[in-house]
Amino acid sequence: MSTAEATPEPVEEVKVEDVKLEAEEKATEETAVAAPLSVLDENGHHKFAYKWAFYVDRKLLKAAKYKDYQDNLLKIGTFNTLEGFWGHYRWMKSPEDVEQGHNLFMFKDHFVPAWETFPRGGTWIIKVRKKNGVIFRLWEELLFAVVGELFECDDVAGVMLSSRTREHLLSIWNMDNVKNPEAQYQIGEKLREILNLDESTQVEYKYFKASIKDGSTYRNARKYAYAASGPADQQY
Repeated sequence: MSTAEATPEPVEEVKVEDVKLEAEEKATEETAVAAPLSVLDENGHHKFAYKWAFYVDRKLLKAAKYKDYQDNLLKIGTFNTLEGFWGHYRWMKSPEDVEQGHNLFMFKDHFVPAWETFPRGGTWIIKVRKKNGVIFRLWEELLFAVVGELFECDDVAGVMLSSRTREHLLSIWNMDNVKNPEAQYQIGEKLREILNLDESTQVEYKYFKASIKDGSTYRNARKYAYAASGPADQQY
């Protein structure tokens, strides 16, 4: 799928508060993550392709310098197996309980989750109104998909959950739109498939070079709409 064919048309801003999921049985924890795994470590644990880390921070009141941002970022722990993932995730707060103004991250461990780490990258964003009952499922499915390599794209750097006054924001970061220009839209299309997003869902994308300039991951992001069902090379 070329970027010329895949690029969606910008639309007027509509916050995503009507994200719909098809009624289905919730996949078990083992099948949701372990399906793509086949390699065991010396302890018999199911290995992931990458080592991952969980982080948490609190939104600073004003645009921060990179060092201040790093000092505010707390690494919770690292893992590279299915068992390690659950060892951390089972003790983490539910998205609904994350305090306003805080951010949760899960990133490949050798990357600092910062715009400056990926100056040629960016992030897809989904906005979900609070108390609509779907954020837990969306966040969990997104985590499963990333560690399970369901995006089928090495350009995925990690994911972020942000709690704000009226909404939660989910974002998935990609590393380099210059070196791998098709990755941005491949990830966006997979996001629709993995989270079972309705065709009416609005998503946004923000380039990190713009984030570095305006000091925000989300403000002034460009709005996109998924196309109606049709031939695969005409969808997005």
